[in-house]
Amino acid sequence: MLKNECVTKLINLEGVNFKEADIQEDTIRFFVINPHNIGVCPKCAQVSSTLVNVTPKCYKDVNLASRSCFIEVDLRRFECQTCSITFTESLSFADPYRKYTNRFEEAVYECCRETTATYTARKFGISDKTVNDIYHSKVEKRQLQSAFQAVYEIGIDEIAMHKGHQDFVLIITDLTNKRVLDVLPDKKKATLKSCVRNWDANFKSNIASVAVDLWGPYRSVIEDLLPGAVVVADRFHVMQNLNKALDTTRKKARRESDSPETWKGAKYAVLKNPENLTSEQKIILEWVLKESPNLKACYELREDFRAIFNTSTCRTSAKYNMYRWMLRIMRSEQSEYYRFLKTLLNWGDNILNYFIKGLSSGFVEGVNNKIKLIKRKAFGFQNFENFRTKIIDNFC
Repeated sequence: MLKNECVTKLINLEGVNFKEADIQEDTIRFFVINPHNIGVCPKCAQVSSTLVNVTPKCYKDVNLASRSCFIEVDLRRFECQTCSITFTESLSFADPYRKYTNRFEEAVYECCRETTATYTARKFGISDKTVNDIYHSKVEKRQLQSAFQAVYEIGIDEIAMHKGHQDFVLIITDLTNKRVLDVLPDKKKATLKSCVRNWDANFKSNIASVAVDLWGPYRSVIEDLLPGAVVVADRFHVMQNLNKALDTTRKKARRESDSPETWKGAKYAVLKNPENLTSEQKIILEWVLKESPNLKACYELREDFRAIFNTSTCRTSAKYNMYRWMLRIMRSEQSEYYRFLKTLLNWGDNILNYFIKGLSSGFVEGVNNKIKLIKRKAFGFQNFENFRTKIIDNFC
């Protein structure tokens, strides 16, 4: 037989010693005792040894050797001689008023974080409701811990819940600490406005910059409710707009080509940054630009605009370079870029604000990829609140 000291180390529970065990075919019950005969009053922090009563309490623990494991302890209640209240002793391995050990709840939380509540419930032999209770309790604690982090920069961007559908949710990110602050059920202006209005006044006063995509209502809400914040048009979305115009030119050139079938693979060769092209894509790009002088001109204009982001050292130089680029478009009569030109005229100041601190909501792309993984592991979400909680928790 193992000595009590050895079993105490085996079960690895702080603050208690092993007393005895009841080992059955599919369960193990460890009976433990607190080696100290005193309790600390939660109100006045005074030590008390005045025992009121003792109640046996059983906690479900993580499995041991493929058996369900339980920890039983005689839970003592003391009376404080200083403030006259009665209190239940605290335990290091569990909350006295819950039914599970801390490490069991942590294991449930970690499993539920990556899968569904139903799968987690089956794995740990508890109900779906219990899984959700444990999970949401842990999430609340994590959010409270991160709530004290100062936030100076946020990003606002929408993400499609399902590919090819128009069911967008709005992701609000803390770009200072790289975490998700909130997930809104749609991208309507009223929804965002209601969310920002509910923010704490001190929280709002700290926000210095907000990165947004090129949708007017976002800018309008920020300018109305966060007047002290600088609105930055996100670099990624600016280039996305320009690439759409370039792709329109590519499609037109392909239609006008005598051999459109030879343009296979040209889309990504044209739209990708040249430094990221494969050897095969470089060959395709060289061929299509030679085939269509108009596409070549548009491609070179795209690269020149991209260079403004990469080489401009301050807002002033970026403004000069951007206005020169706009004049080139007007003089070259590249009609494919006229719509993008209008975007620059509408969003010019906000685009140039990027060059103040280089703020971008590119972090949201990482969030988007993580969301796809979460949805795949959880086989989709029927309940938006569960989806929202999972996202915030994974980026807390």
